Amino acid sequence: MQKLENKELIAKRLENVLNQAKGSDFKDFKNAELLEKLAENAPEGIKEKIEEVKENLIERIGLNLEQKPAEWQERFKNYVENTAGEAEKKAEILQRIRTKIQQREQNQSALQKLQILNEIRLRLNPLPTSTTSTSPLRTREKFCVAQWDPVCGKNGKTYSNSCFAKAAGVEIAHPGICENNTTTSDFREEEKIKPLTEEEARAIALESECAKIGKLSQQAAFNKFSQTWWIEMKVDEKVIREKNISDKMCNPACVVNAITKKAEINWRCTGLIK
Repeated sequence: MQKLENKELIAKRLENVLNQAKGSDFKDFKNAELLEKLAENAPEGIKEKIEEVKENLIERIGLNLEQKPAEWQERFKNYVENTAGEAEKKAEILQRIRTKIQQREQNQSALQKLQILNEIRLRLNPLPTSTTSTSPLRTREKFCVAQWDPVCGKNGKTYSNSCFAKAAGVEIAHPGICENNTTTSDFREEEKIKPLTEEEARAIALESECAKIGKLSQQAAFNKFSQTWWIEMKVDEKVIREKNISDKMCNPACVVNAITKKAEINWRCTGLIK
């Protein structure tokens, strides 16, 4: 009983400290990032309470995105994109915010609010914009614009527009909402592609510019939202100077796209002076 009380007390104190801490209008997002890291090494019972506090922060961010004007949303986007932090963790938090908003509403207004989250996610983990390969690429049609122009799929589900229906591989039955009004749960239907294994991603990375610029580390993570493998890199200071980015804090990674099977370097520079 005492342990339970201690856990509850820790959660309460943690929430109070975060609420009282000084910071920008977007400190809730930064606090959510900190709690994400804190939970990694916390005991199971404490981790559960940390998650509860983090969920409260995410709920609050979602409400702000729904209620604040467009100017505030734009400032939020710039804050998330330009502050230091791990792109993977930021993307995870953005997805959870998006889910919270979807749970409350599923209409045009919600899609407009979710669009800014989608823009941030794509900027954090951008897809390659060019390729020298002569092999055909998978179409980018699956990355659809958040526009509310509903269509009913032959599977009986309503999609926000025809692009999302096609991305899910669903044939359109007719324009408009389905009679049963079953709306797809995700803002962007996940692509039905075979996931790339880490071994396959590393093989692609070794044949790319990544291996010429630096060494691949053992740390790697897969981002299911952008369908990319992020492999940490060790780059010589001389190379960084040649790239004219020696005055910035950079954490380069080799990004392997599971769709195009291509790799590129993301320098992940914060713009902060060393």
